Amino acid sequence: STDADRLWDEIDSLSRREIRVPIDELHPRFHQAVRGVVNAHRRAAADARQTWRRDTEATDRFDLERVEIALSHLRDRSLDLDRVCDAVELADVFAKIDPTSRPAVVRQLAVWTNGLGAERGREDAAELLDGLRRDHAATGETAFEVAVGMDADAFASETGARQRDLAQTLVDARGEWIAEVGRGVARGDALDRLRLVHRLATTIARIRDLDPAPDAMGRAAARCNLWGGWYVPVSHVEWSSRTLIGSARLATIAAIEDASALLPRDVDDLDRTTALLEVVQHLDGELQTLAPNVSDTAAGAIACLARRPDPEAWGLDVRSTTAGIGCVVAELRYLRDRAETPDRAELDAWLLATCTALLDRWRVAERRIDGDIPSHLDKGQP
Repeated sequence: STDADRLWDEIDSLSRREIRVPIDELHPRFHQAVRGVVNAHRRAAADARQTWRRDTEATDRFDLERVEIALSHLRDRSLDLDRVCDAVELADVFAKIDPTSRPAVVRQLAVWTNGLGAERGREDAAELLDGLRRDHAATGETAFEVAVGMDADAFASETGARQRDLAQTLVDARGEWIAEVGRGVARGDALDRLRLVHRLATTIARIRDLDPAPDAMGRAAARCNLWGGWYVPVSHVEWSSRTLIGSARLATIAAIEDASALLPRDVDDLDRTTALLEVVQHLDGELQTLAPNVSDTAAGAIACLARRPDPEAWGLDVRSTTAGIGCVVAELRYLRDRAETPDRAELDAWLLATCTALLDRWRVAERRIDGDIPSHLDKGQP
């Protein structure tokens, strides 16, 4: 049958897979792990082949589910061939970042990879190694570090002239995480701190792409408010822009001085403010391109709200999200000068997550606003 042929093709392909690094070229501590993974892969391949042949030769009805289960095990074991090589490569990468931790890191990674060849505990080992690889990729060199490496004065304004100290803090945080990995802790306090400092450096690099003038951001906000799917008070946008650099400097000091009690809050505040301003700037760019002469009169505003958008209009799929951002900003403005409340923390988290998701969506889609602002607004008519 077609299903049987399809499954056999995948079984045959996966059965032929081999470890991509010759065992003789690996650190001796990984030899046992490699042998275990290779043997487990061979057993899974033999079982999948046998299951497929038994079902196709001994019965009139092909048992798709039974073969799928055997194939699933083979897929897992094939991924383990990559995982053990990834662990070896990760040990080399970590050694370059922190040479003093190499013996401990190699020893610990070898222990974790040994679990891949076992019947029990394999899933935990795979999850741990996958997480380790993702964490390393997510905390790699930032645009901030690259810029400071090329120009020692880069981001001097945003960091209060402590850009080199922040770059070194990030390097040190990576070293602390690697040392913690060598002690058998893949996700502990050192990783939490590294993520925060990395996020701070990444956010500061994003600030460079924003218009630094509060008045300019205020005008952008005013233009955005002419679109029926968005409203955020101009005064709030201007205040956010005016306090942005100060927030970046406070967060930089907290990171450098290891003020663990302040750093999470400071990074969250900076990231959230930056994301909101990025949303305003992106939306304004679209509006200026497609409706450069849109009316800012009361009649124009009423017309924008009163007329239903065209079915093909840009932004219909995100209007509820953008409107929600406006509502949450209004709530946060009310709570800004009041004591911390659970509601405020929840609203802060929602605003950051929503603005970030919206920006990611726009970056991927790269769609343009098309007809969402009625053409008669250009003439200032209702």
